[in-house]
Amino acid sequence: MVGQVSFIDYVVHPLWETWAELMFPECQEILDSLESNRDWYATRIARYQTNEVVVEEDSNEEDNGQPC
Repeated sequence: MVGQVSFIDYVVHPLWETWAELMFPECQEILDSLESNRDWYATRIARYQTNEVVVEEDSNEEDNGQPC
């Protein structure tokens, strides 16, 4: 998970930020979603590092809780 946060911080976010500034200002929604995803991963990392049990909040009936 640390890799996801680093990848977002150093590659994806700067790329989308520049793209939105230069080409498509309406891409702000994508940047907001990207930042939300980054925060989600960062929260998971913090919980894992403090040995806090992570419970899936948005599981559905089709998904039995196992990764793909």
